[in-house]
Amino acid sequence: MYSLLLILFLLPKELYNDAKKAYEKGNFELATKKFEQFLIKHPKDKLTPLALYYAAKLRKKPENALSYYEKLVSNYPKSEVAPNALYDIAQYHYALTEYQEALEIYEKVISSYPNSGSAKAAKQYIEKITSFVFIQVGYFSTQENAHRLAKKLKELHPRMIKDQQHYRVWIGPFSSPEEAKNFMLQNGLKSIIKKIK
Repeated sequence: MYSLLLILFLLPKELYNDAKKAYEKGNFELATKKFEQFLIKHPKDKLTPLALYYAAKLRKKPENALSYYEKLVSNYPKSEVAPNALYDIAQYHYALTEYQEALEIYEKVISSYPNSGSAKAAKQYIEKITSFVFIQVGYFSTQENAHRLAKKLKELHPRMIKDQQHYRVWIGPFSSPEEAKNFMLQNGLKSIIKKIK
């Protein structure tokens, strides 16, 4: 009876270790299956945050990893991997050029986990984002009007940014105001230059 209890007690750790070994050997398909099994069988184990983190890392599409990262940060904010998960969420938004969202999450990494390596990396991205310069070509109270202008200027790759109750249409980023001004001159734009923060 005692040995049966011992096996049941060790099972979560053994399943987690099997999944991690598969991950470390590069057998990502097997690792994915094992981490998923772990999360189904042991949703509230002390190893669950780590399993969530690895399960997220194994997603082929970054957007599929978000729910794992968000669950980890929401349910296990004191986990050793929570700063990394929050940072990875910010990185996802940065990669999509959703700079405002990324900036807010990087700031949360720093305020929530100030002594982490993720906070140090987040500071570098904040410096980068806040140095970007954009050309604001429109400011609207309705999304439809902003979308109409963005569609009209699609060859310039505009982006729509929701700002409280308004919608901005920006082009960029540019590394300096001079670069933005040159772009405006080349494309016949009469606009204003803005920074994210």
